[in-house]
Amino acid sequence: MITRTFSTLRVRRRPGNPRQGWLTAGPVVLPVAIGRGGIKANKREGDGGTPRGSFRLKRLWWRSERHVRPATLLPSHRIKADDGWCEDPASRHYNRPVKVPPGSTADRLARADHLYDFIIELDHNTRPRIAGRGSAVFIHAPEPVFGAARIPPAAGCAALGLAHIGVISVIEERYEIAGVVGTSAGAIIGAMTCLGFRSAEVLRIITHDLAPLKMLSPHRLERSISVLLSGDPVLKLFERWTNGAMIEDAPIPYLAVAFDIIAGRSVIIDKGRIADAMRASSSVPVFFSPLHLGAHVCIDGGVEHPLPLAFADRLEADLVIAVNVLPKTEPKPLLADPYAEFNKASKPSRYEVLLRSLHHNQSFLALQAIAKYEPDIVIQAGKPGGNPFEFHKTDLYFRYGRQQAIKTLEEYGEPGFITLIRRRYKNLLARYGKD
Repeated sequence: MITRTFSTLRVRRRPGNPRQGWLTAGPVVLPVAIGRGGIKANKREGDGGTPRGSFRLKRLWWRSERHVRPATLLPSHRIKADDGWCEDPASRHYNRPVKVPPGSTADRLARADHLYDFIIELDHNTRPRIAGRGSAVFIHAPEPVFGAARIPPAAGCAALGLAHIGVISVIEERYEIAGVVGTSAGAIIGAMTCLGFRSAEVLRIITHDLAPLKMLSPHRLERSISVLLSGDPVLKLFERWTNGAMIEDAPIPYLAVAFDIIAGRSVIIDKGRIADAMRASSSVPVFFSPLHLGAHVCIDGGVEHPLPLAFADRLEADLVIAVNVLPKTEPKPLLADPYAEFNKASKPSRYEVLLRSLHHNQSFLALQAIAKYEPDIVIQAGKPGGNPFEFHKTDLYFRYGRQQAIKTLEEYGEPGFITLIRRRYKNLLARYGKD
């Protein structure tokens, strides 16, 4: 029985914290979460903001297999497995409910967690619907803490690191992410995750900005023998993505790992601008100029810690998930055949020689880290035959990362699998140097 109705719900920001607020309904006052971008008068797609204004409550959506239908005067709709919401401004279905096929990056309403168990649909940006002015603005239930996973992503792997987005898309459906320790591509994707970006947002932003790869234009070459490309355009890109955010203010704890080329030691970046941490950790040697961060001269953290499991214990969590996007390493050497015919089509460019050499060394270091630190779960998302310059194939790497994450998490649910996989990594490491 409905015992009380309210004509107006008011939300105001909590002083001192733009991401928290208070909801007032008559005499009832409840704490609420606001978008990571705070309350925005000029809401834009992907800015993480909560729009300012007055909106009508249109409809209640709920998970009928988990809860009974709430007592409400609003029209109600059961959330089905294929229900989703279109967040693509270019689509004619923008900011409307849609049916989501398997593997789609649309905002899926039937989530593994409880964030969307109850959704109140608002009439924000509906009449008229304006592309890019925001979508999927709901009132929904807060997410309880069930299991906390910290994710130490991976190494200096260029386009191969795009698989991180697919992996995180699965992890965010099944766990609360308690923190990220990242190196290179892992530091980039991990930073955006810690700022509150959903994987679909990250995929959309990176697809738009990295596919043309303007920041790697030959016109950016520095007149320095020590480097080939300037990192300034990349830093500006990171600044735009993060909007000047500080590590200390990120809603999810974040650590980036870089390497001080002068001191010869790894550097853990746990404070300051997130854009600087992203740039410092991803300064691939020879390809990008080092970043001067305080007294440090920083290059890619993957030089020493391509899979930064050594620092995972700096974050508190129930589970450590290692995400390795580096190519598979093979311990057994080849026997030389000086009389075999050379395939000219397989001749790598000088840039491929540099990156493949770096990746091989990093793959071995990652294997050592897995065997030594024994993470709870290892997701191998290094795409076979992947090319480090395939920034225009973000969707391909996203799908592969997602596929590997789903497969791996299912396998880890089997009894004895963790013990078996740890033994396998130690045996593989022991085979190096043997015939």
